Amino acid sequence: MFKIIVFIVMAFIYINANETKRIENLKQFIGSLSIKNTEQKINSVNLYFNQIVPAYDSFSDVNRDEWDTMIDFVKKGKGDCEEYAISKYETLKMSGVDENKLYLMVVRERTRQNNEFHLVTAYYETKTNPLILDNLSFKVLPLSKRIDLHPIMIFNEENSYNVDKLGRKIKVLIQNFH
Repeated sequence: MFKIIVFIVMAFIYINANETKRIENLKQFIGSLSIKNTEQKINSVNLYFNQIVPAYDSFSDVNRDEWDTMIDFVKKGKGDCEEYAISKYETLKMSGVDENKLYLMVVRERTRQNNEFHLVTAYYETKTNPLILDNLSFKVLPLSKRIDLHPIMIFNEENSYNVDKLGRKIKVLIQNFH
């Protein structure tokens, strides 16, 4: 019994040490973005978060999908598309990227069995063809080059829109969430 208790205590210490290390690494990474231009920030953020292990929510309850914060995602060291997209979005905002150009984009992922929904981060330099930061690709590409994705809608803290195949806003869904 004593060995089991010691093992549990040691495991707890190890897990907490890794969580602390991951959070410290995140802080250092975010600090390093201050000297980069927008394109460098976008590529760095995509690469940084894509190194975290993908792990899907439990499929035992198909009506439940958990969306963790960036901090919880980094602490756990694993997550699914929502955690990647939210973390990239938040980090880019924190690094000074114009938040009016950042959205979370709901897409259909065409290469998956049931054309499943997927969440990515979109950066709009112009009104169409945003750059897509995706946990399925280490390369940031314009939406037009992502033939595997079919965009459905975009949203941020202010607005949400239906979008066409080039990501152009076509209909306001909800404005001003605040």
